[in-house]
Amino acid sequence: MEQAAINVLQERNTTVDSDATKRLLEELHGLMINLYSVLGHSPVTLHDAQGVLVLSVPNEKRDLILPHSIELKLTEINLGTLRTTLPISSLVSDAVKVLILKLSLTLSEISKWSITECERRSLAIDQLLADGLTPQVHRLLSAEGIPRHLPSTLVGLSLIPQDRLLCSVQEIREFVVPRIWKYQSVFPCVWCRPNIVLGLIPNEKISTVIEWSQALVHDFWIKKGVKLLSTVSPVENVGTLPMGIANVSSALRRAEEWGMEGVILPNSRNVMEYLQHVDRKGVAEFTKDVLGPLLVEENQELLETLKVYLREGRSVTKSARILHIHRNTVLYRIGQAERLLGFQLKNIDDATSLWVALRGHELYLKNSL
Repeated sequence: MEQAAINVLQERNTTVDSDATKRLLEELHGLMINLYSVLGHSPVTLHDAQGVLVLSVPNEKRDLILPHSIELKLTEINLGTLRTTLPISSLVSDAVKVLILKLSLTLSEISKWSITECERRSLAIDQLLADGLTPQVHRLLSAEGIPRHLPSTLVGLSLIPQDRLLCSVQEIREFVVPRIWKYQSVFPCVWCRPNIVLGLIPNEKISTVIEWSQALVHDFWIKKGVKLLSTVSPVENVGTLPMGIANVSSALRRAEEWGMEGVILPNSRNVMEYLQHVDRKGVAEFTKDVLGPLLVEENQELLETLKVYLREGRSVTKSARILHIHRNTVLYRIGQAERLLGFQLKNIDDATSLWVALRGHELYLKNSL
């Protein structure tokens, strides 16, 4: 790293970071309170450009379902959405217009500031990888809000190779940051490496982070039309972060080579590694024999639901949450899949055959079955 970059980081401290976060969030809160008052105490919510709730008044972080919305823009750049119970025609007074403009300006400042914060963290992590955990590096990491002894889960996300011309890691970062941050007082540790976005999620069970990753990958596909790979690795302290980064990078590279999609579970190597040593033609034939009716385009929803359902231990509740559908829809799709395939998921042999076939399909996804 260039000495100039090191000097920039050394000059920073946690007070600067927390003060900036506090100032921006307090500014937003003040503007929303004023708007709430001007609108006659009508409830109002603010979402960012990624659809993440920033603030709700008077209910703070409760995401209310409000009928009317107005986009917040500057120079045609969408910065967020304001929702209220009042029709748009009532938001025409000068006082309301001024507050909406100020909200747009503050959201724009937050967006630019968050990019800078991520880039600063990236410089600090690069220094850790280059020099190890020296006293100087420890000071840099502390300045970036990365505590030395806080257990975390490292999340890695990358684009599948064929989609890299459709999207950039910066777009993934913009999508991920507010979903980790949730506009709390502490800004998250998210940074980019070549073709990968990495983020630390503190004080969460790894199973919870896996569920979060599954939902994020699904949401990214729905909103952007681009598929992601994701995996996770536990990080006990900042000293084990380089090993966590290596594990995540290796898992994502392996997933790319195997043509996988979605979330790669930490313990998913068993079946996949076995299948990679089996004759490719044999795996393809087995997969086609077992999953045949679900491989046609019109049954892709059934295929995806079946995969999520088995991956989540046949939990209807978890599957519904990850797929953003009702429990009854999960049950209906599973029933449809069972009828089409002639399998019963209550039968352990049938469930095992289906899971192996699904992993085989995922492994050789790039090849026509």
